[in-house]
Amino acid sequence: MSYYLRLTSVVLGFVLALPGVASAASAILTPLAPFQAVDRETSMYFSGFDVQGTEAAYWASGTLHTVDRTNGTTADLGAPNGYSAFNSFVTFSPDAASFYVGFTVSGNTDDRIYQVDRATGDWTLVATLPGNYDLEFAGDLPYVSGTNSSIVGDPNAIWLLDTTGADQHDKLIAVGGYSAGLGVDASGNVFYASADAALYRWDAAAVMGAVGASELGLVDATKLADLASSTYGADTEVDAAGRVLFTANSAQSFVAQWNGTPGDGPNYDVLALGAGSYGNWYTMIKASGDILAPGEAFYVGDFNHNGVAEVSIVPEPSTLGMILIGGVFFVLARRRK
Repeated sequence: MSYYLRLTSVVLGFVLALPGVASAASAILTPLAPFQAVDRETSMYFSGFDVQGTEAAYWASGTLHTVDRTNGTTADLGAPNGYSAFNSFVTFSPDAASFYVGFTVSGNTDDRIYQVDRATGDWTLVATLPGNYDLEFAGDLPYVSGTNSSIVGDPNAIWLLDTTGADQHDKLIAVGGYSAGLGVDASGNVFYASADAALYRWDAAAVMGAVGASELGLVDATKLADLASSTYGADTEVDAAGRVLFTANSAQSFVAQWNGTPGDGPNYDVLALGAGSYGNWYTMIKASGDILAPGEAFYVGDFNHNGVAEVSIVPEPSTLGMILIGGVFFVLARRRK
């Protein structure tokens, strides 16, 4: 083989090994242009997970794990002692110094939320909230989606979590129906795909006005989009650029982005599709940074598959060209040494 053929082979291998450059198709979803997808951590079944900066945290195989998305370095933060339950969510604290981890049990009789100190690995019980499903922060305020009831069929709501130990959680928004994940943007606006097959937004000022006062309802929200009949919202997320993303399930699960037009109708663009025939049932969606920026991505969990799908923008030819040029200089520099 000639030197230049060997050089090309090395450079291509260098490119494919870079984080964010997918070399295999996803079994969880099929991305639509301009996205690509690859499945991560497929040896484990994920429950809750979250991403912040270059790091991800997830619950799998009965343990809380972290992984650096840039180099694959992992850490194991264990589990609460003497307590076995189904994990509902994992959420970074705003300062990334700890994680909030939720659990539920059969009958919702001992559903707990822990705070895990990442420096010490200590697990501290901060609250019990029956039927907890998801937690997101509005600034330093933890909002929880859940029923706060052990009665099957009670409607879902969004609560301001009481972390004093008194469990006097404050109902902020009565969303009704089954539980789903919520999204909160940088301004504190709350987003939720409800049981009545619609995507809603509550303004931050209105939500804060409900603290210690009467809760809000769907009538107090701005409807952003209608979902098709028999379509169930699963989770909502807002990326660093303010894009509102959500997962939804029907005969064919999908991932979508609100198109910026509020009101009635399907005001969203589909970003990825499931296999159809109920082959998927999407759970959480989490975004790192601006999903259209190189090196950033959004992640989708699936009840029917191990791991998560990592979905990122396909690099533009100019970007790939720069990577190749960088790879050439990298190889040439090593050859000259």
